[in-house]
Amino acid sequence: MESESTSQQATAGNDRPPGGAGVAVGWADERIALTEQERKILRAVEPTLAALGYVAVHIEVIGGTRGGRTVRFYIDYLDGKAPVFEPEASGDDGDDDGDAAIVPATGPGGERYVTIADCVRASRQMDLVLDVEEVITGSYQLEVSSPGLDRPLGRRADFVRFEGKAAKIETDAPIQGRRRWSGTLRGVDQTDVKIEVDGVIHAVPFDRIRKAHIRYDFDQEATATR
Repeated sequence: MESESTSQQATAGNDRPPGGAGVAVGWADERIALTEQERKILRAVEPTLAALGYVAVHIEVIGGTRGGRTVRFYIDYLDGKAPVFEPEASGDDGDDDGDAAIVPATGPGGERYVTIADCVRASRQMDLVLDVEEVITGSYQLEVSSPGLDRPLGRRADFVRFEGKAAKIETDAPIQGRRRWSGTLRGVDQTDVKIEVDGVIHAVPFDRIRKAHIRYDFDQEATATR
């Protein structure tokens, strides 16, 4: 199986989410609609990510089944806490192929951001797991990125965390004549995500959401941090 790993980029199921050994699955961890292949891939790597101190925010498989596909992961720190890694020793061959210590990037409000080093570390381990598990047939390219400013919303917990933020939502099929909403998140319950569009609050079935992401507003964020 052939794969290529890339690091941090500049931007950012109907079933319960795939779990795995050591991965707790609860209401907050339920995910938006994923394809069967995306669920299988996620199930394979979630325990490894958790052991490293990361969580998969979202996964996308792009491309056909005959090769040339891209498996794209967006990762964040598990429970919002950046893992602490010490540098690994260099190999006996004299090459400095060990990992440097990861120092999380910190925002103006003290928030921690995933770094390129985080993405590289996670990508190496995920590559090994995917090769062993063989959940992807043919060649593929693995991309591991930080969520970015326009971060995807993949879990129910994300819609709770970012209530009050501007977002875009797309469903897998039309609901009352529309598939896309752009507005302000107003919460989530057992069945629906609430989003306010032009003063009207719409209830979008959670298990029908195919894509969702934050619509970052620089002016709003600048005002909030003053």
